[in-house]
Amino acid sequence: MQQKQQVRNLIFDFTGVYEQTPVNEQFLILNCTHIHGSRLYCSKQAKDKIKKMIHKYGIHGIHFLDSGDYHYITKFMTDEIRFPFSLVMFDHHTDMQEPLVEGMTSCGSWAAEVMEQNPYLQQLILIGQSIKTLRHCTWIHNPKVIAISYEELTKRKKAAQKFHKLRTNIPLYLSIDKDVLRRQDAVTNWNQGEMSFSMLEDLLLFLIHQCDIVGVDICGEYQQESNLTEYLHAQKINYHLNNELYEFLKCQFQKRKRINPKKRFIDIP
Repeated sequence: MQQKQQVRNLIFDFTGVYEQTPVNEQFLILNCTHIHGSRLYCSKQAKDKIKKMIHKYGIHGIHFLDSGDYHYITKFMTDEIRFPFSLVMFDHHTDMQEPLVEGMTSCGSWAAEVMEQNPYLQQLILIGQSIKTLRHCTWIHNPKVIAISYEELTKRKKAAQKFHKLRTNIPLYLSIDKDVLRRQDAVTNWNQGEMSFSMLEDLLLFLIHQCDIVGVDICGEYQQESNLTEYLHAQKINYHLNNELYEFLKCQFQKRKRINPKKRFIDIP
């Protein structure tokens, strides 16, 4: 069992999208609007600043990362883990593409970098992509990768076979891109999947009560520069979702603490 870590819930605000905080005062808001070279692709200077923030506050908590343009922060989060772990990624995309700019971490290639560079990673569990998307992923046959498509999730027996491969004896880091959800439940600036929020809750419920959780991050906010009417509509839906998701996670972690206080990583205040 790893030594208990201080829990700090963080909001990485790059675009000012968190004018209304997604939850409450239990979150520390990190003003990242001054970090240039950080959108989509992360420059070395931006990377150093972001990693310094993460190292200062730690990864043990629930963190909001702004839009999917900054999903690469999950790589920096998992860089802090110094023991065997698995990464569970809810996302409409695999984020395992070849980077267009060599040597720069991007929102579309960061997961492949985790696979290549993190010696502690034991499994990467991709959840919610379409079968078509997964067929174009060059990493799909890597023995560390478990890919559970949205189509398989709708077939309980097929999904159960995949989840049976999950190693429950090592902790998980959970990363949730809201673009995995249908547009009734979330509105993002990327094309989206078909998963319902209730399906996401069911999957998270299973993972939280089967495995230790070392940290959680959530991205997928809508960009302010978009049409004002669209932005306000998106904000209303996403604000509600952020609250619902946080309260659900908090409740499940607290419930697990009561059931088995000696086996946990996150202890949400």
